[in-house]
Amino acid sequence: MAVVFSVTFADGLENLQACVDAVRSVRPDIPLLAGGLAVHKINPDELGLDGVLESLHGGLDLVTSLADR
Repeated sequence: MAVVFSVTFADGLENLQACVDAVRSVRPDIPLLAGGLAVHKINPDELGLDGVLESLHGGLDLVTSLADR
């Protein structure tokens, strides 16, 4: 199981960070991913994410690599 956030506008990044922190406090082991225009060029480590989905195929590859862990 993984949680995927969709963030379209830059002002949603603050809310994204709050959501990431909330999920990590309860389930630190669950993969957290984000996609959307606001996170397209962001380093996932900056927000505590396991990955940023840049395209459908890239997202599928990322989910596959996380499942193989």
